[in-house]
Amino acid sequence: RRPPRSTLDRSSAASDVYKRQLKNQAVAEKFRQPIIESYDPQTNLAADVRYKVDFLTCKLIDLQHINFDFSFDISRVGIIHGVGVWFNACFSGSETTLVLSTSPFSPPTHWYQTRFLLLQPIAVNPGQSVKGNITMNANEEQTLDVKVTLTLPELN
Repeated sequence: RRPPRSTLDRSSAASDVYKRQLKNQAVAEKFRQPIIESYDPQTNLAADVRYKVDFLTCKLIDLQHINFDFSFDISRVGIIHGVGVWFNACFSGSETTLVLSTSPFSPPTHWYQTRFLLLQPIAVNPGQSVKGNITMNANEEQTLDVKVTLTLPELN
């Protein structure tokens, strides 16, 4: 027969549970932080998806609350760890158009690219369709709160 557990043993077990909970919270918080740096475009598993904003016709609210659905087809076997985003700004003049690109396919700029990581990676195969949504809301800190969701329709 086992002797009763001491208070020290119970505290240690409770401490382990607390440490696991704290670790899970810390990992989730780390994954909520965007990664802002250049990355190798060869790591992309699909072609670009574009979201266009016409600054001549959009309203301020259109930039404060951006919400768009997208889909793409996987081009090779891989694991989706997140979504990379960047912008291209087109300046149309009377005779020429100048494009400022922060794409990973273009020369680096100080804006880099932004990657949003998934807490749970998704294994994919060529030809699979991935559906997603990006929601960006301006906040009081003059930055954006971003939520990215991805689904594999075949698995739902």
